[in-house]
Amino acid sequence: MTTLDEFSIDLQSEIILYPPQLNDLFSSVLIPGQISLIHGPMRSPMTILSHEIAVGCIRSGKLTVYLDSGTNFKPTLARRLMGDANEDALQKLMVANVMGLDDIEEIIASVATNYSIIVLDSLTGALNLNLPPSSKKRQRRLFSMLETLRETMIDSPSHLVITDHSSRDPITGASRPVGGNVLEHSIDSMIRITAFENHGYTFQIKIERSPTLKKPESLMVRMGEFGIRPLRRF
Repeated sequence: MTTLDEFSIDLQSEIILYPPQLNDLFSSVLIPGQISLIHGPMRSPMTILSHEIAVGCIRSGKLTVYLDSGTNFKPTLARRLMGDANEDALQKLMVANVMGLDDIEEIIASVATNYSIIVLDSLTGALNLNLPPSSKKRQRRLFSMLETLRETMIDSPSHLVITDHSSRDPITGASRPVGGNVLEHSIDSMIRITAFENHGYTFQIKIERSPTLKKPESLMVRMGEFGIRPLRRF
């Protein structure tokens, strides 16, 4: 009998990311109809990677939406990643501020059929705007929203990228994003970004799980306002 793990899933993203090593890592993750989660303890690298995914979508001749729950979107960074020669193409990038989960549901429902990439940066920020941390009401509302987003995305040509703060469990050492099991059970791919102490702008981007990957893959990069540069593949 053939198990599900033995089936070959040959799906490839049409979004072009730079550097090429990053594109290789994400080529089977940014798939239409799916949801991916980028999490980590530091806001800056998640936002930089989110910008590259959004700009990469435009670079590929497609439309993208950047949902900002704070002051995360940086026009200067987007222009630097795109390059001066293609700056006019950034007009295809729609940036919208969200003030809570209701805004997220409404905007994603309205754009999912026309935009190839939807970036939500960040879920933690949106939750903190109008729902108290660690409350049952917050978890119930998050569960409801994620169900709605799943129904919206599953038959759409869009891919939803969510960034979220995470921290390590003091007992198990496992890294858990805000939202816990409610969030983890509602996404397709999970990507973790961790910093290397005493190495400046050095980070590891690791695909922890994805329906298109049989084992975790990762990439060492330098990330900052200068963009993303590769170091080596693990």
